[in-house]
Amino acid sequence: MSTASAPAQQAHEPSARYLRPSLPLATLVDSCVLIDVLVDDPHWADWSLTQLAHLPLVREALPWDAAFLAGQAFKVYCQLQGDKTSPMPDLYIGAHALVSQFQLLTRDGARYRSYFPRLALVVP
Repeated sequence: MSTASAPAQQAHEPSARYLRPSLPLATLVDSCVLIDVLVDDPHWADWSLTQLAHLPLVREALPWDAAFLAGQAFKVYCQLQGDKTSPMPDLYIGAHALVSQFQLLTRDGARYRSYFPRLALVVP
Protein backbone atom coordinates (compact mmCIF):
# COMPACT_ATOMS: atom_id res chain seq x y z
CA MET A 1 0.00 0.00 0.00
CA SER A 2 1.42 3.36 -0.97
CA THR A 3 1.26 6.06 1.66
CA ALA A 4 2.31 8.94 -0.56
CA SER A 5 1.08 12.10 0.98
CA ALA A 6 -0.93 14.62 -0.97
CA PRO A 7 0.84 17.90 -1.79
CA ALA A 8 0.55 20.37 1.05
CA GLN A 9 -2.10 23.00 0.50
CA GLN A 10 -0.91 26.55 0.85
CA ALA A 11 -2.99 28.89 2.88
CA HIS A 12 -4.10 32.02 1.11
CA GLU A 13 -5.19 35.22 2.70
CA PRO A 14 -8.93 35.62 2.20
CA SER A 15 -10.06 38.34 -0.12
CA ALA A 16 -10.82 41.57 1.67
CA ARG A 17 -12.34 43.35 -1.31
CA TYR A 18 -15.48 44.01 0.69
CA LEU A 19 -13.55 46.13 3.19
CA ARG A 20 -13.27 49.79 2.45
CA PRO A 21 -9.81 51.27 2.83
CA SER A 22 -9.68 53.66 5.73
CA LEU A 23 -10.38 57.16 4.52
CA PRO A 24 -8.41 60.15 5.75
CA LEU A 25 -10.08 61.92 8.66
CA ALA A 26 -9.40 65.40 7.28
CA THR A 27 -7.11 67.34 4.95
CA LEU A 28 -3.95 69.13 6.02
CA VAL A 29 -3.01 71.96 3.67
CA ASP A 30 0.61 72.48 2.65
CA SER A 31 1.74 76.09 2.93
CA CYS A 32 2.58 76.23 -0.80
CA VAL A 33 -1.15 75.91 -1.57
CA LEU A 34 -2.01 78.83 0.73
CA ILE A 35 0.83 80.92 -0.70
CA ASP A 36 -0.49 80.27 -4.23
CA VAL A 37 -3.74 81.94 -3.23
CA LEU A 38 -2.20 84.79 -1.23
CA VAL A 39 0.17 85.88 -4.00
CA ASP A 40 -2.30 85.02 -6.80
CA ASP A 41 0.24 82.74 -8.46
CA PRO A 42 -0.49 82.84 -12.21
CA HIS A 43 0.11 79.11 -12.66
CA TRP A 44 -1.24 77.60 -9.42
CA ALA A 45 -3.78 79.98 -7.84
CA ASP A 46 -6.80 78.59 -9.70
CA TRP A 47 -5.95 74.97 -8.85
CA SER A 48 -5.29 75.83 -5.22
CA LEU A 49 -8.50 77.85 -4.89
CA THR A 50 -10.53 75.02 -6.43
CA GLN A 51 -9.07 72.53 -3.94
CA LEU A 52 -9.60 74.84 -0.96
CA ALA A 53 -13.17 75.73 -1.95
CA HIS A 54 -14.70 72.73 -0.15
CA LEU A 55 -12.30 72.41 2.79
CA PRO A 56 -12.94 73.87 6.23
CA LEU A 57 -9.72 75.38 7.54
CA VAL A 58 -8.65 74.85 11.12
CA ARG A 59 -5.39 75.43 12.91
CA GLU A 60 -3.94 72.50 14.77
CA ALA A 61 -0.84 72.08 16.93
CA LEU A 62 1.89 69.68 15.82
CA PRO A 63 1.43 66.32 17.55
CA TRP A 64 4.47 65.04 19.50
CA ASP A 65 4.49 61.83 17.45
CA ALA A 66 4.77 63.94 14.29
CA ALA A 67 7.82 65.76 15.64
CA PHE A 68 9.52 62.40 16.26
CA LEU A 69 8.58 61.12 12.80
CA ALA A 70 9.88 64.34 11.20
CA GLY A 71 13.18 63.72 12.97
CA GLN A 72 13.31 60.20 11.55
CA ALA A 73 12.59 61.53 8.05
CA PHE A 74 15.35 64.12 8.52
CA LYS A 75 17.75 61.32 9.42
CA VAL A 76 16.95 59.64 6.08
CA TYR A 77 17.40 62.99 4.32
CA CYS A 78 20.86 63.38 5.87
CA GLN A 79 21.83 59.83 4.91
CA LEU A 80 20.94 60.72 1.32
CA GLN A 81 23.50 63.55 1.44
CA GLY A 82 21.03 66.32 2.26
CA ASP A 83 22.73 69.61 3.12
CA LYS A 84 20.24 71.14 5.56
CA THR A 85 21.20 71.25 9.24
CA SER A 86 17.70 70.99 10.71
CA PRO A 87 14.44 69.35 9.61
CA MET A 88 12.64 71.23 6.86
CA PRO A 89 9.02 72.35 7.35
CA ASP A 90 7.88 69.80 4.73
CA LEU A 91 9.03 67.00 7.02
CA TYR A 92 6.90 68.34 9.88
CA ILE A 93 3.91 68.85 7.59
CA GLY A 94 4.13 65.36 6.12
CA ALA A 95 4.66 63.74 9.52
CA HIS A 96 1.73 65.69 11.00
CA ALA A 97 -0.59 64.53 8.23
CA LEU A 98 0.55 60.92 8.51
CA VAL A 99 0.28 60.51 12.30
CA SER A 100 -3.07 62.34 12.34
CA GLN A 101 -4.41 60.19 9.48
CA PHE A 102 -5.03 63.28 7.36
CA GLN A 103 -4.62 63.52 3.63
CA LEU A 104 -2.27 66.27 2.48
CA LEU A 105 -3.20 68.90 -0.10
CA THR A 106 0.05 69.92 -1.82
CA ARG A 107 1.69 70.68 -5.14
CA ASP A 108 4.86 68.90 -4.05
CA GLY A 109 3.81 65.26 -4.16
CA ALA A 110 7.23 63.88 -5.16
CA ARG A 111 8.94 65.24 -2.05
CA TYR A 112 6.28 63.92 0.31
CA ARG A 113 6.15 60.51 -1.40
CA SER A 114 9.91 60.12 -1.00
CA TYR A 115 9.76 60.50 2.80
CA PHE A 116 6.20 59.41 3.58
CA PRO A 117 5.17 56.78 1.00
CA ARG A 118 1.98 55.80 2.90
CA LEU A 119 0.71 59.40 3.12
CA ALA A 120 -2.52 60.07 1.21
CA LEU A 121 -1.92 63.03 -1.09
CA VAL A 122 -4.17 65.40 -3.04
CA VAL A 123 -1.91 66.65 -5.84
CA PRO A 124 -2.30 68.17 -9.30
